Amino acid sequence: MEDAFPRNRHERRRHLAMLRKGKVADKCGVVSRTIDRWSSDPAYAHLEFPKPVQLGDNSVAWFEDEVDGWLLRRAERSRS
Repeated sequence: MEDAFPRNRHERRRHLAMLRKGKVADKCGVVSRTIDRWSSDPAYAHLEFPKPVQLGDNSVAWFEDEVDGWLLRRAERSRS
């Protein structure tokens, strides 16, 4: 069975790339407040938006590959 964590250093770098909230909002085409709602408001739990990673006391970020995967799943669902 293959590891989920990439062995190639370039793939690892991509796998571990983190985005701050503003970049996530830009990538998703929404404002930062929407990212807050999707991440924490139970009313939006059905969206299954990726959870942020706590980097420090006042700092969070999202794994870029998780955000990309979420966007791809949303696009696939909208076209089916």
